[in-house]
Order: sequence, then structure tokens, then C-alpha cells
Amino acid sequence: CTTDNEENRVLLLREGAVETFSHWIQALTNFVGEKLEANELGERPVSRGRKEKFKEQICKILSQVTATMRNLAASSSHRGDFVTKNGIKGLLDVMDFWQEESELLLNASRVLSKLSLSKECLDFMCGMKELPLTLIRIMKTNVDNVPLMVRIFFVLGNLTASNEECRMSVATSDDSLEFVLQMLQNHSDNFMACEPGPAHHSQDLLVKLVRFVAHLAISADAGPMVAAKDQVRVLISMIDNVSIEHSEELLLNVVSAVTNLSYYEDPGSVIWENRFALAEGLAAMLFVPNEEAVLEAARAFGNLSRDPATRDVMHNTRVDEAMVLLLDHGQRDVLAAAAGVVVNLAGDAKCAGLMVDCDAVVLLVDALQRTGQEDADLSCTLCYAMFNLCAYLEWNLEGGVAVLLLQGMDELQEGLDAGASRGEDTTALKQVSDRLIKCLHEHCGDVMLAWEQQDKQPQNFLEPLDPPGEEP
Repeated sequence: CTTDNEENRVLLLREGAVETFSHWIQALTNFVGEKLEANELGERPVSRGRKEKFKEQICKILSQVTATMRNLAASSSHRGDFVTKNGIKGLLDVMDFWQEESELLLNASRVLSKLSLSKECLDFMCGMKELPLTLIRIMKTNVDNVPLMVRIFFVLGNLTASNEECRMSVATSDDSLEFVLQMLQNHSDNFMACEPGPAHHSQDLLVKLVRFVAHLAISADAGPMVAAKDQVRVLISMIDNVSIEHSEELLLNVVSAVTNLSYYEDPGSVIWENRFALAEGLAAMLFVPNEEAVLEAARAFGNLSRDPATRDVMHNTRVDEAMVLLLDHGQRDVLAAAAGVVVNLAGDAKCAGLMVDCDAVVLLVDALQRTGQEDADLSCTLCYAMFNLCAYLEWNLEGGVAVLLLQGMDELQEGLDAGASRGEDTTALKQVSDRLIKCLHEHCGDVMLAWEQQDKQPQNFLEPLDPPGEEP
């Protein structure tokens, strides 16, 4: 029966097909290794020709078995069998032993890529300490096998999405990290040298590879190691040269990678050394009709806006103006990213002045009223942005703006009191909102007087905490 049919797959799985095939591939691989190591087949010495024929015959069998296992792995409800029946380990042993057999390697890598979508299988794979470096070693002997590398980089991207040990195993292996980044350099150069279009053979590979690099950069220990490698400079070039129309997923992954890498301000960081060029390239992405692209670019500016010199570049390329416009965005994550940038830009005179002229305070209050205390993290960021802008103005607010701000803070306080009565932790948000209200009371006397006539009582104030630092 064929395993392309779901009904047949379920039947085979119920009969223990994963366990049977896992035993076959391990037994055949061990048998070949033992026989060739002993240089014998049966009772006679093995000639070179017989060795190759023998290996070829076994390899054909294994190719068919792994192709069948790939179809079985399509049944998500039975992927756990590959953990309990040693299927994953068997596949890795096969790939490690048959490193020059492209069809067999591709079939096995397809199984692993399917299995890496299962949490149970992925957790098991993350516990295999040898897995990341073994897969990279296999790629080193198959650099021209693009379909194989696409699957392997997909698996590596899944492994490093949340597992620190997997990230560090690659980053601390100089040969492995160098190989990965050299593949990034080579395939990026090839891709950018061609006319824009979705059909280039390197595009799918780069999507997976860049995602893998972005996940390595999440690590506070691995990230600086990656950022210090000269090959990552090509990511900045890709922002300028990759068409979002033809290569949207690739470009979004590139921006995600540079966002993570730009978090590290180490003197040796290639990304940080080229942050001005990066800021100029990212500025254009804030104005494209693609919400995900805008979000990723805004997140990158959250890191870049920490640097005073880069804020000058952002002002010259109208990024500060764009961030004010994004405060009116309906998507929560875009609003949060823009507000985070405004927190940093508000400390720069040129940027703060322009943002105030563009009614940033009013837009922040409106965003706070839409958000409320239900999203404490976002509301906290919005309050910090408002505080920094008002402080830049030395609290010389127009009457209407001050009243609007007081109203917004009063509504927020009511929500905080209700949340506290339900046992919710609103400490950080309450601290920054108390600080805002205290300064408004101290510096906006006339507005305060009008507000008190409406029976609004002053609050008890706490000393504020510094804004929390952003993670990459």
C-alpha cells in the first residue's frame, strides 16, 4: 500500500511502522559499517568494486525506507512515535554515516524537518547535544545540495528558536559558525547579483538561513559573537537590494536578524559599526504598505534610537515623524514598537521638537485611552513616552493638551485601582502614571485648579523606576 494516502498511513502507524523502520535503518547502517570496517562480506575479503556495489544496494533500500518515513511523519498525531521508537536518532545516524548519498540525505532531512514542527519531537531533538554540529558537518560535505541545506537550516532554525544550548553549541564552534556565515555571504551575493524574482535557487535557502542567524542572535552570549563576524555586513546590503515585492519573507527575516544583532553595542560589532547605513536603509521600510515590514523596521529602530548620533540620521530621514504617525496605528505590536522608539527620541531636542509639533502628546493620550490597563506593558511604554516629551517641553503644556493628559491619566488610575482590587500586578504602570500626574500637578497650576474644581483629588505619589531595558 502507498503511504501517500492518509488512511494507509494511519493503518501502518497503528501496526508499529515507525518502530519497524527505525530498527531497519539502524540495523542496516550498523551492518554496513561493521562489514566494511572488517573488510569482509560473508567469508571472503571485499574488493573495492564489491564494496561500492554492496553500499549502493543498501543505500537504495534506505532511501526507500526514509521516503516512507517522511510520509509517515506527515501524520502529526503519531510524530511522538519517532521519539519513543528511536526514529530520530536512527535518522541522524543514517545521515552521519551516508554523508555522500544525496537522495538518502534529502529524504532523511525531510523527515527531520517535519518532526521539528512537533513540540515533543523538537524537545527531544534539542536534548541531542550532537545534533546541531552533526547537521552542519553534513552540510559542509554537501554545499552544492541546496534542497538538503534548505531542510537542515529549517531544522536548525526551529532548534534555536527557544533553546539556548543549541545556539551556544553553534556559536562556540568556530568552524561551524564560520561555515554558516560564509554560506550566508555566498548565497546572498549570488541572490543580489540576479534580477529580482521569486524563482532564484538561493531564495528559499536564504529564508531559512537568515532565520537561523536571527535566532542565534537572540542569545546574549552568542549574539555578540555573530555580530562581530564580517559576513553579517551583507544583511545591511540586503535591506537595500532585496525587493519586498518579490522576496517579502526573506526581507522580513533579514530585518529581524539585524534587529537582534543591533541590540549589541560591543565595539567589535559589525552591525553597530554600520548603524548609520542600517538606519538609512530601514527608514524606507516604514513607508511601505506592508504591516509586517513596518513592524520589523520599527523594532530595529528601538535599538538604534539608543544612540545619539543615530538619532540624527533618523531625524534627517524623517523616522521621528514616521514614529508619530505610527502612534495612531491600530495594530498593537506596531504601536508598542513606535512608542518604544518615541521614549528614546524624546530625549533628543531635534526629534522631540518635531514630534511635539506633530501632536505626539495627543496621539499618545489617545493610544493610552484605547489601551488602558488591560495591556499594562504597552500602557507603561506610552506613559514613559508622554513623560519624556512633557519633560522636554519643561511641562509648558497648552491648556487643552494638559487637560486631555490629566483626563487620560485619571481614567487610567481608575482602571489601576480596579485591577489592584482584583489582585493584578500593576506596580510598574502605577509608578510611571503617578510620576506623570505628580509633575502635571506641580507644573500645570492653572490647569490643575480647573481640574480640582471638578472634585478630582490628588494622588499619593511613588518614586518612579527607570524604564525596563529592551531584549533583542
